[in-house]
Amino acid sequence: MPRNAPTPAQRFRAAREAFELAMQMGCLPAQARETRRREEAERQWKESGERLRAAMNRPLRRAAAEPAPEIIAETPGSSLVEAPLTMPEAPRRWWLD
Repeated sequence: MPRNAPTPAQRFRAAREAFELAMQMGCLPAQARETRRREEAERQWKESGERLRAAMNRPLRRAAAEPAPEIIAETPGSSLVEAPLTMPEAPRRWWLD
C-alpha cells in the first residue's frame, strides 16, 4: 500500500460526502466529485492570482548602501551609471594621446 494512499475510513467518508452532495444536486456521485474538484481548483486559482497581484504591487526594496537618486543627481561630476569598483580601468590607447 503506498504511503499517501487514503485509509478505508477516508475513502468511505469521501464517498458518503459525494453521495450526499449528489443527492442535493440531483446528479451522480462522480459528477458531484468532479464539480467539487472544479470548484476547489477555481478557488485555488483565484487565491494564487490574488497572491501574485499582491506580490507584483509590492514596492521594490532599495538596498541600504545604495544612495537615494536625489543624492546621486546632486553630486557634481557623477553619472547615474558608474562602472563597478571591481572592474579594472580600460587601458588607454596610444593613438588617443
